[in-house]
Amino acid sequence: MARVIQNPPLTQEQLIAKLQVQYGIEPRRGMMSRIENKDRYITNLELIAISKVLKVSIHWLLGEGSGDTILQEKR
Repeated sequence: MARVIQNPPLTQEQLIAKLQVQYGIEPRRGMMSRIENKDRYITNLELIAISKVLKVSIHWLLGEGSGDTILQEKR
């Protein structure tokens, strides 16, 4: 859902590319699908990076968030 609410929405491939470029995370094939389907644990570094790329809180990604899902960008 966090990828879809982006403007424009991000594909898994686009998210993976941003993780590679911005954070040096080299995902293995199918990693994002397994994470999204809750078939793979996520590391703390991956969680932080995904949160930052998608501009949502870690708590929201973990299903603990309330209404404030999108983080404000610094101007």
